[in-house]
This record gives sequence, C-alpha cells and structure tokens, in this order.
Amino acid sequence: MDDVERLEEAGFQVTLFQWWEHAEEFGGPKNRFGLIRNERIVVVRKSA
Repeated sequence: MDDVERLEEAGFQVTLFQWWEHAEEFGGPKNRFGLIRNERIVVVRKSA
C-alpha cells in the first residue's frame, strides 16, 4: 500500500500536483524554490 492510499484510508483528501506543468507560478525557469523536476507535490486536506 502506498502513502496516498494510506492517507485516504485514514480519512484525508489527497491531491498529487505536478508543479512543472505550472512552472511559472513556482519560480519560473530559475526554479527559485529549488523544487526537483518531475517530483510531485502531495497536497493533503482533512476531509469534512
């Protein structure tokens, strides 16, 4: 079982975000936030 499934089973809403598809919003070509290309960002919210 992967981390996403475990979080969802625990009652969280999980969104996987591919930041490089929106690179301009995340530092542009300079990548000022130091994000690793092709690394997904996991956004986790507590379900209502």
